[in-house]
Amino acid sequence: MQRGWFRVELDQNANDEGGAGERKSMRRPHGFAPGQDHLLDAAPQAAFVPKPKGSGSSKGRKSSVQQSGPGPVPVGAVQAITAGGRVATILERKQRGWFAVELDGNANDEGGAFERKSMRRPMFAPGQDALLDRARESAPSQQSKRPQAGAPEERAAQRQRFER
Repeated sequence: MQRGWFRVELDQNANDEGGAGERKSMRRPHGFAPGQDHLLDAAPQAAFVPKPKGSGSSKGRKSSVQQSGPGPVPVGAVQAITAGGRVATILERKQRGWFAVELDGNANDEGGAFERKSMRRPMFAPGQDALLDRARESAPSQQSKRPQAGAPEERAAQRQRFER
């Protein structure tokens, strides 16, 4: 169970808390009478076992299909070491300090084998700033947030209309 939650078995008296002998999970502030913190703290804690990747429902999530090999790498891609010691091929440098990378073939807590993901500069091992700056920049966005008039004459004409 996670921190603050307890797995309990209720007594044989059915009431609004649950049925007789019912097993349920209860949270500290909601299901227990005040003044019992010392009893709850003494309860044995279950080991937290995270769910394996790809288990359970994938509704609304990215596909959990594992890539069997590296994908195509653009010309000029550089390789850097992540904070966890893996080799990351930097596919492109995005905006605001993000990098699109493809990880090496060793799966660990940083990501799956050959997983493509976005990483920030602090997620790389220190001392690689010059290397990260050499990564090719992403192509500029095709859509501008605010359309601007093309020629300076058109902008001047728009300013004159607003000033009147």
